Amino acid sequence: MVNSVSQAPKTTKTSIFYVNDIHGQTVNMERITSASKSFDVNDSFVPSEKVDKLKFAAGDVLLGEDLKVNTAADKYLRVNKFMASALGNLELDIAPEDIVKITENAEYKLMGFNAKTDENNILNKRITKSYIQEQNGTKYGVIGLMPFDLFNRIKYKDRFDGLDVKDVDLTINELQKEVDRLKKEGIDKIIVLSHTGYENEVKIANGVEGIDVILGGHSHDLIQDIKEGKNLFYSQKTGEPTIITQAGRDGNYFGVLNLEFDDKGVITKAQNNVTKTNTFKKNLALRNIFDKLLGASEKVGFINSADPAPQK
Repeated sequence: MVNSVSQAPKTTKTSIFYVNDIHGQTVNMERITSASKSFDVNDSFVPSEKVDKLKFAAGDVLLGEDLKVNTAADKYLRVNKFMASALGNLELDIAPEDIVKITENAEYKLMGFNAKTDENNILNKRITKSYIQEQNGTKYGVIGLMPFDLFNRIKYKDRFDGLDVKDVDLTINELQKEVDRLKKEGIDKIIVLSHTGYENEVKIANGVEGIDVILGGHSHDLIQDIKEGKNLFYSQKTGEPTIITQAGRDGNYFGVLNLEFDDKGVITKAQNNVTKTNTFKKNLALRNIFDKLLGASEKVGFINSADPAPQK
């Protein structure tokens, strides 16, 4: 006689390191890199059990027309091994050929599911609409969204002939089809990288069935913790949750979203930790890379002592 042992349902633990709207702030990139390295090698942010660790950006990592600063931002994404970033409006303040050149051979993806490009447009092959990220054998569907108001934000619209962005209603309709397609392929954990702003992200959370997480940006909201009606929404059809994150602006904060999925890919536990960047020291290795790109800051003197701050 063979004894049967009942098996507990399989769960998946996932931890997502996320940033948005860094705006080319290199000092905060250096500090976030120290946090990112800590996330990689120890359990200061994540549970001690086996966990899939993912890293994503929700757009506007770059800033303006300075190619050196934008190259530094690209190095930051590479050094930290970000897997993908939504394309924000600030990524498109430089010419499309410069975007392609700066990010050449980068392993991270630049994402814009709602982009509509001509086949001959130079960005056509650089923009990824969606893809499957595999980590420790677990598959995640990742979809990226560009800002709906892109052409009200960028400086040189004429550089982007052959590029358009679909509106929010059409995007919601097509997002549902894409999520359904991924689900049919057995991908039951869906993450959206969104540079569309909080109000639109709420519309998407309530308008598309099957999205688990929306890593948001563009509106610079600082969303702490997880609060129903603020960044936690439930499907009226299935009761399944969708969580929205945003970590402010200028890289002053970063987030780590810890999740547990059941065997059907539904979030059963979640913890959203948003941390001040200035609690971490600058990463010296990235500082050296930036000094070579941007030039080291000139030292004009040293402070031996200073009066204490006045008491309030």
